[in-house]
Amino acid sequence: MANVEFTNLVRQYGRTTALKSVSGVFGDGLVTCMLGPSGCGKTTLLRTIAGLEQPNSGTIRFDGTAVEHLPVSARNVGMVFQAPVVYRGLSVWDNIALPLHRARVGDSEIRKAVDEVLDLLDLGALATSVADRLNAGDRQKVAIARAVARRPRVLLLDEPLTNVSGQERAVLKRALKRLLTYRHDTVVYVTHDQSEAMTLADVMVVMQDGVIMQHGAPRDLYESPQDEFVGWFLGAPGMNFLHLANDRSEVGRRVEGLWEPDLRARIVRAGNLGSIGFRPEYVRVALNPQHGWSEGIVQHAALTTCGQILLTAQVGTTTVVAKHAGLSLLSKGHRVWMRIPSEHVHFFGPDGQRMSLEPVVADEVDPEPVGSRPIPSV
Repeated sequence: MANVEFTNLVRQYGRTTALKSVSGVFGDGLVTCMLGPSGCGKTTLLRTIAGLEQPNSGTIRFDGTAVEHLPVSARNVGMVFQAPVVYRGLSVWDNIALPLHRARVGDSEIRKAVDEVLDLLDLGALATSVADRLNAGDRQKVAIARAVARRPRVLLLDEPLTNVSGQERAVLKRALKRLLTYRHDTVVYVTHDQSEAMTLADVMVVMQDGVIMQHGAPRDLYESPQDEFVGWFLGAPGMNFLHLANDRSEVGRRVEGLWEPDLRARIVRAGNLGSIGFRPEYVRVALNPQHGWSEGIVQHAALTTCGQILLTAQVGTTTVVAKHAGLSLLSKGHRVWMRIPSEHVHFFGPDGQRMSLEPVVADEVDPEPVGSRPIPSV
């Protein structure tokens, strides 16, 4: 295991800059998942750490020792790619043991290492099977087992579940979680699948356009995005955003009713507010009129695979997406009433960066209308 620190990494391909002075740390013994849209630099960063790509500038250190000029073989990293890679004609056991034999590891140590990963990845029953005759999920298990059996300093996984589908994917995800939980290896895991990242990661990194936008605990990134892009990218669907004009009266009209009175006053008074964000699952929805809440007209509603209702409603000039369990399946044209609790509202400046709003004095706040009361989310 190793603590991986990279500083000011730049990687260019002709006129395209894939990594733009990227810096960060992949912590010793932690699973770090990297997320971001295609072409954002995730795989380039992974391959640069491995030594498969050479940076144009910047440094990479394993436990304080510079490795950016070392070949792949000298870095002692394990890497698993999207497509399962196994040695044809060899059994599962021999596939896993082969790199250990090449490294001149003793027979007893090889047996111990191979048997351990066979057990952790639930491959024991397939130990004598020819690896290239297995299904895609089991072949990828073999590739992962071979990478971890020799105890690399860093394990790099580049979307290892991409070419595995259906039930095989679910089985492999559970096996991978068990392996990573038990081993405490330093792992960097590139994925497009947010559920994988949320399930596996100790630390999550979100990238965009060759830059790390935010990193930290998965829940922190989800609940407290430091940038509009992170709020939009994380979630299914991502955050709602109201992008505000400079005209304060227009701001007041667009947010009327969605916010509680104290928050409404703060929004209207803010002079440098660029946008307001809130997640669909925190939008309160009522099917009957609620005094002071905003009325919306349903544009679309559907039942999700999790049994929730995902609906889109037009609130004045604003489109609001909400997600709830327990709502009846609504149809286009139905009226609903909506409000977002203050604690679940996020504010961003004109540059898209997170900001805070100054509180207002109590007597400057419009009182809540008599008889108005919040209702639990339904």
